[in-house]
Amino acid sequence: MLDLRPYQTAAIEAVDAADREGVRRPLVVHPTGTGKTVTFSHLISQRSPLGRALVLVHRDELAQQTVNKINLVAPELTTGIVKAERNEVDRDVVVASVQTIHRDARLAQLGEFATVVVDEAHHAPAPTWTKVLTGVGSFNPYGPLTVGFTATPERDGKSLGVWEKVVSYMSIREAIYGGYLCAITGQTVQTSMDLGRVRKTGGDYADGSLGDELENSGAIEQIADAYVKYAAERKGVAFTPTVATAHHLADALRQRGIPAEALDGSMATEERRAILGRLKTGQTQVVVNCAVLTEGFDEPSISCVVVARPTKFHGLYVQMVGRGTRLYPGKSDLLVLDVTGASTRHDLVAVVDLGLEVDEERRKKEPTGEKLACPTCEEPCEEPAHRCRLCHRYLPARLVAEGEAVHETCAAGKTGKVDVFATSRLRWLPVGPGWCLGAGKEIVVMAPAGLDTWRLAAYQNGRVQVLHDQLPSDWAMGIGEDRAKAFQKLVERDARWLRQRPTDQQLGRLVREGFPESKLDRILTRGDAADLITRIQGRRALRKMGVAF
Repeated sequence: MLDLRPYQTAAIEAVDAADREGVRRPLVVHPTGTGKTVTFSHLISQRSPLGRALVLVHRDELAQQTVNKINLVAPELTTGIVKAERNEVDRDVVVASVQTIHRDARLAQLGEFATVVVDEAHHAPAPTWTKVLTGVGSFNPYGPLTVGFTATPERDGKSLGVWEKVVSYMSIREAIYGGYLCAITGQTVQTSMDLGRVRKTGGDYADGSLGDELENSGAIEQIADAYVKYAAERKGVAFTPTVATAHHLADALRQRGIPAEALDGSMATEERRAILGRLKTGQTQVVVNCAVLTEGFDEPSISCVVVARPTKFHGLYVQMVGRGTRLYPGKSDLLVLDVTGASTRHDLVAVVDLGLEVDEERRKKEPTGEKLACPTCEEPCEEPAHRCRLCHRYLPARLVAEGEAVHETCAAGKTGKVDVFATSRLRWLPVGPGWCLGAGKEIVVMAPAGLDTWRLAAYQNGRVQVLHDQLPSDWAMGIGEDRAKAFQKLVERDARWLRQRPTDQQLGRLVREGFPESKLDRILTRGDAADLITRIQGRRALRKMGVAF
């Protein structure tokens, strides 16, 4: 029996509470390596008196490992698999591959369920997944409770509108502080690759074009040299854009004395298992893969992740890094070896987007240096979003339009240590002896709990949810900011909307909150109004937490 950790127990309680409130499709967002399968296995066990359960997994090969974990947690329940030639639909718990179950004949044979669990729930908006969810009644008000679990609640920039509410959220930083994941360090490495020569498709770099640039620029040999320099004693996994580059990098590593193998989707299942088995035993030190190990891969002894596949998609970056965050005896940290600049584009906060109220403008680092003619504005300009956050020179209008914050050449060519959580630029507001941070409908609050220790809480609709009773100030700020950034994109200090005129809705709310109507003319900007509302909510939260001021 695998016992629950406190955050896993809290997640199950949050799912139950949401169910009682009428939320039929709640979402749990916990980092890779924190035991999501254990959590939903216990959830299934606890709900088994209500009826059968269905677990949907992304690929056929994930079905058996899910069944194995359920059997450890709930041996009293019978489990079956629906994939390929197997069709064990009469069990207490059915684990089904969406690759198989979306077919009409298979879907019709499933029967009824009280609980549906969707693993890797960020896939749920895809047509095959929504077809399955519709078929089992998940969108029916009286259908099964359908619970999603994911570490990356994003889908290539698209919202996850299938899910009604995030009921449990934990950031990577929070899991590291709690001792559930290892520390993470980052190292960027200069290569000759020029991302400016790489075509883009579907909002990201085209794999083939990216692979050609890696090959033609000599970057693969430079990546192998970097592994020898920074990670010679570490077991690792590397991500590349194409099958050819995966095999080329594995060859280059072997030539430098690093036992390496390439793995790709064209290989037979048994061959892939054999390669991963040699990685586990240490016979192979590095496995280089193309689009195979981003999900469902679990090897805790990995202490180096090589990001040799640049991406504009935050979720993909987090998935790649997440392959190495698990704890393991003798493992002090995870080294993220970034040879393509992905760590300069993305931090490790899982950004939650359910298609709710968000502002798409996210502003970057303040500009430095002289005023020049901006290629976007065509005049002197101090707009932070128009400056590269690495070199501070202006960005081309094309990159600004695409929401980029860094020149492609700077991203590929920057060498040095990286803060993988990124430097905060959020709007903490002082309230009495505490601090508060606006996060949309929620307020994140830090209340004094001792000498340089803080109690961290979230406040919404009059209710306080204590996240941590006692944290050092830097961890309290970091975990609080992770939560705020995950749910709301309006909290950065230099967001454009802060300088706009206050809205009638803001002013009306201030009056309802008790702000004197005669003083409304003193509120000049939306930022002023938002700060006042946040402080009012923060005061209430602190009082409910027993803080006197």
